[in-house]
Amino acid sequence: MNSIAAPDILRLMTKWIALTFLLLTGCGSFEKGFEEGFDKSFRESCREAAVKKGASAPVANQYCECTLAKFKETKSMDKSAEVCTAQVKSNPPPAQ
Repeated sequence: MNSIAAPDILRLMTKWIALTFLLLTGCGSFEKGFEEGFDKSFRESCREAAVKKGASAPVANQYCECTLAKFKETKSMDKSAEVCTAQVKSNPPPAQ
């Protein structure tokens, strides 16, 4: 199984989230568009970073989808990365 260097991905995602949040805070009328754009950009950046760190595409997809969903629930990237790393390790996607 390919491993994901969660701390590296976490740092990249945290910086991107913080920058995006600062740029768009207070733009309530753009909330839906922002969320859609954020989700798309997060998925792309996360998958790219995970694959660069040696994860297979299925592992990267599972990890990134989990992390995005957990982040929306908890608003904590640290907690999301921790939960999803454990989930991928305990229940990896089928090999393609």
